[in-house]
Amino acid sequence: MKKIALASIGGTISMQVSNNGGITPQIGAKDFISSIPEIKKIAQISTHNLFNIASGHITFQNLLEAYNWAKNAAKDSQGIIITQGTDTLEESAFFLSLLWNEPIPLILTGAMRSSDELGYDGLNNIYNAITLIVNYPSSLNAGVMVVMNNTIHHPLWMQKKHSLALETFDSMHQELGIIFENKVEFFRPLSPLPKFPNLQTLHKKVFCYEHSLDDEKEILEWAGEKYDGIVIAGYGAGHTNLQTRDTIIKIAKTKPVIMCARTYAGPSAISTYGYLGSEIDLQKEGVVMSKWLQPKKARILLTILLSQNLGIKDFINFRDFITIK
Repeated sequence: MKKIALASIGGTISMQVSNNGGITPQIGAKDFISSIPEIKKIAQISTHNLFNIASGHITFQNLLEAYNWAKNAAKDSQGIIITQGTDTLEESAFFLSLLWNEPIPLILTGAMRSSDELGYDGLNNIYNAITLIVNYPSSLNAGVMVVMNNTIHHPLWMQKKHSLALETFDSMHQELGIIFENKVEFFRPLSPLPKFPNLQTLHKKVFCYEHSLDDEKEILEWAGEKYDGIVIAGYGAGHTNLQTRDTIIKIAKTKPVIMCARTYAGPSAISTYGYLGSEIDLQKEGVVMSKWLQPKKARILLTILLSQNLGIKDFINFRDFITIK
C-alpha cells in the first residue's frame, strides 16, 4: 500500500461548535483518519497537525512551513495531503504549486460544512484525495491539485464562486478530472507551472486593489509609496478610470503594476480597447496586463518573483506560458 502523509491546517473541515455558539477549529488529521476506517484497506497514513486556524488567518509564512513539512514528508511518502479552509484554498494551492517540485502529488482539500452539520463533506473529500493518490497514474506529471466535491482542480484555474454551497469551486471548464465509485477519471493531464522551489522567505509586499465605480486615486497613491508592486482588478477586461490613470502610470515608472480583469472568468484584454485607461493605453505606459491570471493569483506570483529578485519580465514569461487547452 502507498504511504501518504496527511497534515491539517484548520478551516471548516476541522471545525465544531464551540462554547461561543459558532464553529471553530478543534479537530485535526488524526481525527479525520480515525473516522474513515476504510482507509486502512487502501493506504498507510501518517498524520500531522501543522496549525489549527481559520483559512483567513493563513499567512505566507504558514504556507512556507507547510511546504517545508511536505517536502520533508515526501522522502518517505508516495503522496501528500493538506487540509485547510476553503476561503483561501485556491490561493494556498496556487502558492504551493509555484514551489512544489517533488515527483509525487500534493493534494489540498477542505470542507464547506463542519463536522457537526448534516452532510459533512470533509471526510468524503479526504477519502477522495487519498483515492486520487492511490490511483494516480505514474505516466502523468505529479504536482499540486485540489480535490473538492468529487472534482480534481488545477490550482491555476480554480476559484471559489459561492460562499456556502458544496459545489463552491469552479475551474472555468478546466477541471482535471472526477472521482466516483473509488475510481479516478482524468479529462486532461496536469500541466505543471514554472517553479520557484528555492524560496526561503517573502520580504516583498504587493498590494491588491479592486476598482469600483467612480473610485478615487488616494488609496493607490498610498499603496504606490508603501508597497513593492501593485496588482489591480480593473473594470471589465482590465481598465481604469480617468481619476486614477495618471497615478497608475506614475507608479508603473518605478515598480511593477499588473492590471487584471475583475470579472470572475476570462482574461484581461491585450489589444481591443484604445481609450484612455484601456489596456492599449496602459501598456504603452508600462503597465502589464495579466491575461489569464486572476488578481489574487497575480499578487501571489508577483510577491514570489520580487522576493527572489526577479521582475516584470519574469511575470510576463509566466503569464505567456499559460494557455487554455
